[in-house]
Amino acid sequence: MVASPRGAGGSPTAIRVSVTTHGADGAGPTFTEIHPVDPAATDGERYRAVAARAARRIQEAWKSDNLLRFDRAGQIDAAVPVSGLDEWVAISRALADTPSSDGTRVLALSRGSVDLRLRYFGDIEGFRAALRRNDLDLDRVDSGWVLRRHRGAGAKEAAGPER
Repeated sequence: MVASPRGAGGSPTAIRVSVTTHGADGAGPTFTEIHPVDPAATDGERYRAVAARAARRIQEAWKSDNLLRFDRAGQIDAAVPVSGLDEWVAISRALADTPSSDGTRVLALSRGSVDLRLRYFGDIEGFRAALRRNDLDLDRVDSGWVLRRHRGAGAKEAAGPER
């Protein structure tokens, strides 16, 4: 968040705030707003008030982005490449922890792959974003959809417990 005073003289009448959110995909949207402030307030009071307003705006945007749309649903079939049972269990748990997931059905199971039918609430892009927050990537390829653990996911488990 970047805040800069605006106004004439030594006492600003407004503060311009630019906020960029960062999520699993890196930098997200940026919003810029101008907040009126009390010129008689101290600098600390002005910046605290503006920071509180910016925090509310960030929370409202997050809630909007993560709202479950029960009136819209979909399903897709996806291939899940797995190197073993441990990886499949981790993916299965991440799917179960994804709020917009409405169910998973195993269609086929082989040594290196699991074929799934995924049901979800909302639209596909919202579902993909929810999966990313749980370290899963759902990508469209020529042959359909592929679900896999996000690169780097599981490194913490592989490293063992923190000391």
